[in-house]
Amino acid sequence: MMKNTIMTTALATLVTLLLFGCTKDSPSHNTTDLTPPTISNHKPTADAGKNQHVKKGSVVTLDATQSTDIESYEQLTYVWNIKSKPSSSTATLSSTTVDKPTFTADKTGEYVLALVVNDGTVDSDKVEITITVTDVSANAKPVAHAGKDQHTKEGTLVTLDATQSSDADSADTVTYVWNIKSKPSGSAATLSSTTVDKPTFTADKPGEYVLGLVVNDGTVDSDEDLVVVIATAVSPIGYNTVASPYTNKTWLDRNVGASQACTAYNDSACYGHLLNWDTNWSKADGSSVCPVGYRVPTMEEIKAETISASSPVINRETAFTNFLKLPSAGINSGYKGEEGTLASSDLNNSKVVYFLFDKKAMKVFSGSKKHSLSVRCIKD
Repeated sequence: MMKNTIMTTALATLVTLLLFGCTKDSPSHNTTDLTPPTISNHKPTADAGKNQHVKKGSVVTLDATQSTDIESYEQLTYVWNIKSKPSSSTATLSSTTVDKPTFTADKTGEYVLALVVNDGTVDSDKVEITITVTDVSANAKPVAHAGKDQHTKEGTLVTLDATQSSDADSADTVTYVWNIKSKPSGSAATLSSTTVDKPTFTADKPGEYVLGLVVNDGTVDSDEDLVVVIATAVSPIGYNTVASPYTNKTWLDRNVGASQACTAYNDSACYGHLLNWDTNWSKADGSSVCPVGYRVPTMEEIKAETISASSPVINRETAFTNFLKLPSAGINSGYKGEEGTLASSDLNNSKVVYFLFDKKAMKVFSGSKKHSLSVRCIKD
């Protein structure tokens, strides 16, 4: 009997070491000490900025700095090219491999620029931007900018901001036309004004509000720009709670924005909203995205319920069978049904610390504040 017990104990110890202790941690990024098989590399996302309208002879500055990579410790490289330009234009880029190259718009017409970024392993999809150039004496089309997406709480007065809208004709005064394109069922929200630069409305119901902005320079309308405002319920009505078998702490039973608790790791009804620190957090503890009395957990609180628990989370299947029933809701609007995340309220060198799991493994990353992640709220 003693021999069998020793053999069983040794085998359990070996399995534990193989699962959690026998990987070499890279010094270039932050992970937990628990590092099972490597998470698959993700394709980066290129962002070439917004379309621009400028005058002939202008020096145009492009901007790829909003490009992102889930593995934020990987250094992105850039490849720009002029895909098309007006006939007889001799425009060339100051560099094809920097994040903010320039060129001189020497002819009137459209310049189409393409951008691909690479994370050292794989290229992003190609994205394009159009620069429309008008003659110095001609009217330029204005550009609407409806501001950043916002996250707030039900009942909050929301202020929109169109002041970053622009017109290459500096002497022109732009006017504004706002409209609510969609709002949650039952909402009676209306804009305080549809024609000022900073109108307000009350987010009277939880859910998503989509607003459109068009500006006019007295001659021509801009293209429409959209902004999304997500309102969270002020109380956990509609949510249930679950008590941790490991720490006795109280958690919401589903992700923020989910219509139900999960019935499977790929149950789309329980994915909820994907939120990011830059746009959605207005308080450091994340209480701005959670119902009243709840907040975003710290990474230590997440680890205590998952990777440090007596039944640890090591992949997407064990994330779902955990008492939190965590779904594979994706990241940055991709990988839905394949990978899951859980945001913490922690920052590490201005990067948000989050939990990521897929079919084979789990890991804790320190990543860009622009990453859109799942949020599960814990009671204060």
